[in-house]
Amino acid sequence: MEPPNVCYDSFEMIEELDGGAQGRTYFVKLKETGISYAMKSVKYMKKSDKERAEKEIAQMKKFESKFTVRLVYTFQDRTDMFLIMEYCEKGDL
Repeated sequence: MEPPNVCYDSFEMIEELDGGAQGRTYFVKLKETGISYAMKSVKYMKKSDKERAEKEIAQMKKFESKFTVRLVYTFQDRTDMFLIMEYCEKGDL
């Protein structure tokens, strides 16, 4: 059973997969279960950045299907929003 609440420290960082001006994507493992995920960190410096990230989350939740990457968890800190998604080996986020 997966934990109901997760935070940044719940994950072991394995490697950085991609990075850019808006954030970075990492290959991570949930420490409690060892399950692999992709963790996307989205930086928000102003209110519009946070709103954009929240819209991305809403869209991902709306379009769950076997043909899209599943959003598993979300959480945030003061400067970043974190999206924990299925890890697709040899895939592109």
